[in-house]
Amino acid sequence: MEADKPSRLRHAALRAVFDARLELVDIVEQPEGEFREKILTELAPALFTTTKPIAPQRSDDEPDAVFNPGRDDCYLRLIFTLAKQSDWRAHLGKAGHIERCISLLGHVIKNCSSDSSTPVKHHPYYLAGILIRMNASDDYQSPGFADNISEQEWWSLLKGAWSAMYWNDLYLEDESVEALPGIVTYTLDLLKTQTARYDAASLVRLVDRIYEALSDCKAKPGILSAVKSLQDALDTSNA
Repeated sequence: MEADKPSRLRHAALRAVFDARLELVDIVEQPEGEFREKILTELAPALFTTTKPIAPQRSDDEPDAVFNPGRDDCYLRLIFTLAKQSDWRAHLGKAGHIERCISLLGHVIKNCSSDSSTPVKHHPYYLAGILIRMNASDDYQSPGFADNISEQEWWSLLKGAWSAMYWNDLYLEDESVEALPGIVTYTLDLLKTQTARYDAASLVRLVDRIYEALSDCKAKPGILSAVKSLQDALDTSNA
């Protein structure tokens, strides 16, 4: 995973770790042991090195550019899964993954395409989920995050997240749906801001469709009630 290895090898290693992501969470949920501690202390820094950009951002096709859609889809989904576990969150933060994810924010927002000829990417949903999970205060304005992410960026990211959930059928994936209550909370907070006040209508149809899809899938009551609370708030704000 060293930075001086060819990108093909580093990205293959990243993919291998991604494929084992649920097992890595399970390992850390077990009682403390030498293997568990070795995984926690060594893997998070190694992942940072594996995905550390070493080329300028000339285009999204550059394998080691700041943002590469294929590589970072794998990276963000991996960190999204690991970040649901508290011990992983601590080690990911220490290794620099919060800063790494924030560095992708502008690229992810730029690539939240509303052009019907361009597929909606997964990135905004997983990035929003990561930032929310890594932010223990459950408040988009919390210290440390507010300085790095503006209100407008949060709103753009969360709009992209809702779009990504619907157009990529993420409501069918338990792993993705687990993050919905946090995304709802942040969206509700932002509905109170000037930034969202005249743009909230853009979410109404998406949230309605997602709620219907989750109902059809018989999602857990807590998930349904969370999305319903946002649906009701959007109806009220657009009344």
